[in-house]
Amino acid sequence: MIYKYLGHIADTIYPEQPIINVRFCTRGIVMNAKGEIALIHIVGKDAFGDRDHYELPGGGIEDHEGSKECFIREMQEELGLQIMEPVPLGVMTYDFNLIQLHNIATYFFARAIGEAPKHLTDLEKTLFKEIKWLPLDEAISFLEKVPVKNVGILLHKRELIALKECSKRFTK
Repeated sequence: MIYKYLGHIADTIYPEQPIINVRFCTRGIVMNAKGEIALIHIVGKDAFGDRDHYELPGGGIEDHEGSKECFIREMQEELGLQIMEPVPLGVMTYDFNLIQLHNIATYFFARAIGEAPKHLTDLEKTLFKEIKWLPLDEAISFLEKVPVKNVGILLHKRELIALKECSKRFTK
């Protein structure tokens, strides 16, 4: 399958280091019945330092699954939602110098169709402050305006690319 290339986010925040690991993951936009999309508010401290930013749900692809299966699983685990058939938005790459990691992320769009049990990791339980639901256009405006620092700068830039692509494709 061929996906649209959404772009690359270079890490301009942390000192450059050789990239020694590659991670395949999925991220995406889930819309509820009210036409709102989910942003996860991340607050805490980890290898990236102090964190207080928002990001789209998603995570790493496990050995036994493809990108679509991973996306469906992550939406259940992080949002507690079942989703309709996900539609691919494209692929984005981004680096984290601090942990020497290159990410290849397939982004999807899906609509929520029901609830499911959440399954957060211990780290997610400490970092996930809340799920903020906003209409797509308000989510774009919010991420453009809310002040962030450290890794949040990279993550907001990353998410804005995906949100704007979704807006182009699904709000016309």
